Amino acid sequence: MNIIKGTNRIAIVGKSYTIKFVRIPFRAAIREVVSIAKNYHKYNWKAAKLAIKLTEFNGPFRGIWANYREWSASAQLGDNVVPTRFSFLDLFNVVETASLLNLPRLKHTYEYPGYGDVHTFREPGNYGWHKGKLKLLDYGSPKVIKYLLENGAQFRRQLDVFGIRHSGKIVGRVLNSKGQIFDAVLKQLKSHFPEIEDPRLWDIEDNETTFAQEVAKMSIRELEQAFIDLVGGRQPVIESSAHFLNGASPLISFLDSLSNSELECIHHFRSAIGRIAVIKSTLQLEERDGILTEERKLQLNNRLSNAFKYKAFIRELMIRWDH
Repeated sequence: MNIIKGTNRIAIVGKSYTIKFVRIPFRAAIREVVSIAKNYHKYNWKAAKLAIKLTEFNGPFRGIWANYREWSASAQLGDNVVPTRFSFLDLFNVVETASLLNLPRLKHTYEYPGYGDVHTFREPGNYGWHKGKLKLLDYGSPKVIKYLLENGAQFRRQLDVFGIRHSGKIVGRVLNSKGQIFDAVLKQLKSHFPEIEDPRLWDIEDNETTFAQEVAKMSIRELEQAFIDLVGGRQPVIESSAHFLNGASPLISFLDSLSNSELECIHHFRSAIGRIAVIKSTLQLEERDGILTEERKLQLNNRLSNAFKYKAFIRELMIRWDH
């Protein structure tokens, strides 16, 4: 059994279940109740309800609100969160126990699921393994619930990749030959082409998940071999790049090329996304027009699979291009 103390709640962690007790600062709570009572007599019930609502965000009863939201939303959020099984008047919740990821705080918010858009996503202690999947442990924030309801499937794919990348090993990093990180290159690129999207923030599409997971668990040496496989052969996935294989380190040669040429950056970033869109459109149009043969469909799906590999590789490499 373990006890974890948070700002608004205390969790007693057992082998199978965890109990989240509300943590109420009683002096502040009494002052809040008195203030609401005075507000009710002085104004009206609408004003009192507003005062009660405000305690949801910055008052002494935030723990109660968090328990209430987790209990109410748990079933809707599915596999993205550790399920809440019981709540007693929102004073304590019973949730299934998960084992912590034990991840140190990462330097960049984009590395987290949801790209760290919500504060909860940027807290390594909010992730745990439950029934073979990485899930959120603390999801009592209304922003978290809103985000997950709107982006649940995408967040699940990001969780899976995130869990594989940080599962019990040090994530390998790589720099170009000048010792630069990708942030420096991207900053220069955006100064001239502000519309360029950061590839580290590309969504993980459903058909791309397998490839994204494969590259996420690779070491830098394995990433380099993946790059060699993508640019080599009779039908390379990354075209016009075989010349990088002539150097001692093809991967660093590729990073140097991206660092030295903004057009090269734009080409690879746009090609990785554009190729997928073109092939998907071709499939839809030919199927609609009744001219999509099985042989042609197989050919296009093979190209689409390669395009997803290209995209997943570029995203992962840009994430690893750091100190």
